[in-house]
Amino acid sequence: RSERRGQVIGLFALTGFVMLDRPTLIVFLLPFVWRERHFLFGLRELPLKVLLIVVMILPLAGWSFRNHSVTGRWELNSVTQQMLWMGIQEGTEGGGHLPNGDNYLYLLSVPERHAVLALDPPGQSAFFQRKWKAELEARPTLWYTMFAVKLKGFWLFRSHLGMGHDM
Repeated sequence: RSERRGQVIGLFALTGFVMLDRPTLIVFLLPFVWRERHFLFGLRELPLKVLLIVVMILPLAGWSFRNHSVTGRWELNSVTQQMLWMGIQEGTEGGGHLPNGDNYLYLLSVPERHAVLALDPPGQSAFFQRKWKAELEARPTLWYTMFAVKLKGFWLFRSHLGMGHDM
């Protein structure tokens, strides 16, 4: 409830930390947003609402500053470009593994694998950025096709569900 300020601030702080692991987990807040929509979208208690946004964004901003000091880029992780490339690979259904259990690196040629593993994080990021841009230029609809594949895999069925997780 919005009347319990300490708990609401804690919820938003927890949301910020959860989003560090997976930004899509902002859905963590949806029950609160639905239940307290009159509070959130009204003009009363505006300073509290600004504080809630700041508390939620603080962990993300802190991690971005850390990554900028390490990689020189303002991003949540140093493998953003790698994740973008991996996400448009049809063989992985948008995940990190092929149906046979191999990881996405097996989609690269052997020389590419050796080259990318020898690079530092900014070099790997640039490598994968070139790869995904080239693939999207060759097939502009690939982004939308893979978005649909990922939605299907998330909500309905994925051929290699659980791959990469120990039993």
